Amino acid sequence: MTAELAHTSCQREGLELAWEKAVTERGITPDEGLCHDVLHAAARHGLFELAADVMTHLEKLQVTLSEQHIAPLLEAFVSAGQLKEAFKVIDLMQSG
Repeated sequence: MTAELAHTSCQREGLELAWEKAVTERGITPDEGLCHDVLHAAARHGLFELAADVMTHLEKLQVTLSEQHIAPLLEAFVSAGQLKEAFKVIDLMQSG
């Protein structure tokens, strides 16, 4: 179990580091497909800040946000125990 936790931790850190280096520091603009993949990985690991950043990039790409984009954001908040923010996402989904 310890090895599994370490592996998961490395995945989380690697995902955050890769996004930071490529998108934030180097200004690379990811396409919608990559954003979708990162959203799902962020959701799985409870990386709500990364998921929110991905959503910002999707908006810059002028992608019409739908449930397939918003649901992983919701999952990221829930996975991280950020229930108040998760309910805000639900409100957003219902109003959209």
